[in-house]
Amino acid sequence: MKLRLLPRLALACTLLAGASLPVLAQAPADSAEIQRYSRKYISFFYPQDFPLNSKLAEAFQSDFPRFDYHLASNALNLDLMQFLRQVQSLQQERAGELAAGRGQEDARFGDTVVSWSETQRIAKAAYVFVPRWTFDKIELDGPYPSNSRDPQSAAWTLHAENDVSLEMRLYNLEGRQPRLYDTVENSWSVKRKDVMSIPFRDIQAAAARASTPEDPIDLSKSLSSSERERVFKVLRQNAALNRLMQQVEAQNPYVYMMSSAVKSVGYGGVISSVQRLDAFLIRAEVAEADMQRDRVKITLSEGESVKSLGIDRDASYKIMEYVQGKDPREIGWVKVRDRAEDHVFSQPIIVGRDFELGDQVVEYPKAGFGINLRGGLSSNGDILGGGGALDLDFNIGPAFDVSELYFSLTGGYYNGLILGELGLQQKWYMRQLIFALAGRVGGAFGEDDAGGGVTGLLGLHWQATPEFVIGLDGGWRFYSNLNGPLLEAFIRFDL
Repeated sequence: MKLRLLPRLALACTLLAGASLPVLAQAPADSAEIQRYSRKYISFFYPQDFPLNSKLAEAFQSDFPRFDYHLASNALNLDLMQFLRQVQSLQQERAGELAAGRGQEDARFGDTVVSWSETQRIAKAAYVFVPRWTFDKIELDGPYPSNSRDPQSAAWTLHAENDVSLEMRLYNLEGRQPRLYDTVENSWSVKRKDVMSIPFRDIQAAAARASTPEDPIDLSKSLSSSERERVFKVLRQNAALNRLMQQVEAQNPYVYMMSSAVKSVGYGGVISSVQRLDAFLIRAEVAEADMQRDRVKITLSEGESVKSLGIDRDASYKIMEYVQGKDPREIGWVKVRDRAEDHVFSQPIIVGRDFELGDQVVEYPKAGFGINLRGGLSSNGDILGGGGALDLDFNIGPAFDVSELYFSLTGGYYNGLILGELGLQQKWYMRQLIFALAGRVGGAFGEDDAGGGVTGLLGLHWQATPEFVIGLDGGWRFYSNLNGPLLEAFIRFDL
């Protein structure tokens, strides 16, 4: 019996296709023609029938709107090249009938029947994304108390975990032959909790055997990873428990871990990797350049908008100069500050020469994440000491429609104390020169000393490249056990 997949076609996400697919306008090597982004027509081709596929497609549709999507479901049990070869063969067999307006019967692929129109839309997509998932073997982790507030009152449990990997091949179908354009890979650690319960008496016995006089295991406290590992090794020596553990480890990971993977796998890294590929970068041109006011207007492609392309505040773009007969030359770097329907206003940060009408604009995706390595002097009353710290900061401004607002996490060592802080930092750019204001709360801890408070900082930074910043921050730390001025120099790596 025929199984029609018109609404459930296994090549989910087929995009509107046809003979006149729009493609990215490419400037010839000897031309000064400006490149502009045109909307891509994509298909997702699923060689595996996994629910992760629909989640992946939904994530692209939601978070990467610069493509058009025609969503479907399910999968064909064959690979893309096999599918395309069969389509080509069918086209040749039916060439005469198709020319006469006939021969458009459904196509059979193994036990699956697909409508001819759907087959053509897939085969004529500009790009096809082919995700393939791999589930590693199951391992057990634990034990953990089922009641963390009273770990001695209830059974303990083991969790199952494994690694899930994605290899997504991106094929370009715009030429005469399909061409592998790129491959995007990512992996995740997936956990399924409470897969096995162990009575507390067995945990207690295992902890006693795993303890040493020098390093006893206290079950009334949260166990460290090394303590859990020691207890787990003793539990495996229990024949009955070991058989139950082996039964879990022998499960098919694709079945046993799938529901946990669907819940826990995130697709931001996959989308970010695709966004950085040259074929999918936004390209536009400078419409107005007011270099005195540091305000550059960038117009988007016809029919596109800020919303349809997913352009956020603080988005990063490079300015390129096309010269007849020469390779494009990078002349600057800008960040988006204001957005309208079909254009954006950006602020020049790095300027090689004044920008001009018609200069090429090319998206330069950034993660909005930075790593800062700090070192400096800190005073605690009359005692001057040195130290260093590591900062991780995240640009949260786009979520609040505010430019250059960062959330930071800091860990360091000053004046003989271990320091931990979190806070906010606001930056203001004057080209490459940056003024910064930061406030943090945290604590400082020593062997017999613990205290907390707030830190205020003023900074002067220099954006040397889009990826590298140097700077100097000065301020005051108001802690109960660490009170005084501080001065820090740092280097920052923007990702």
